[in-house]
Amino acid sequence: MLCAIFLYLQAKRIAVAAEREAAFESMYGEVLSGLENAAGIMGDVQEELDHATKAHMQKQEQLYAEWSAEVFDKIQVGHGCRGHMKLRFSTYRQRSRTP
Repeated sequence: MLCAIFLYLQAKRIAVAAEREAAFESMYGEVLSGLENAAGIMGDVQEELDHATKAHMQKQEQLYAEWSAEVFDKIQVGHGCRGHMKLRFSTYRQRSRTP
């Protein structure tokens, strides 16, 4: 009788282990399929990265346009290319002459 109970418990333990293994393999297969195709987590991550990159580029373009309009263009209009260069050269000459 004790031997029968032992055999029953051993068979039950093996069955439970097999069920756990099957459940694990099923979940593991789902994870791998999500990594391999674009519909899974890797596709979602790539989509987020693409969106973040696009938003960053748009922000950089906006900042450059704003800087160009508010700073660079005003300097160019105020001094002109020649005036700006002359201003810088004359400042350099004054500094080099002073002891």
